[in-house]
Amino acid sequence: MNRINEFNLEPGVYQHYKGGIYVLTDIVTHMDDPATGHMEPLQDPLVIYRDVDAIVKHVNGKPSQAHQVYARPLSEFTGLVSIGVKRFKQL
Repeated sequence: MNRINEFNLEPGVYQHYKGGIYVLTDIVTHMDDPATGHMEPLQDPLVIYRDVDAIVKHVNGKPSQAHQVYARPLSEFTGLVSIGVKRFKQL
């Protein structure tokens, strides 16, 4: 089972409410707890996504900048911003 589907999110392209385009790649559901040495579930999983502009911009066949990778709590990624619109929408 694709864990992303458990959160009603699909891997794919999303647009930030300010206009940026991003590719959702993964959701982190567990993290190592240094105190116990065990993997523990996160209360608010992390959404991992990349900036499309950084992926597609190339100069002489090489990326023009490092691929920007971001992590945001699931509740923020799927939530509303202060102006009442969704932070990200799937394209």
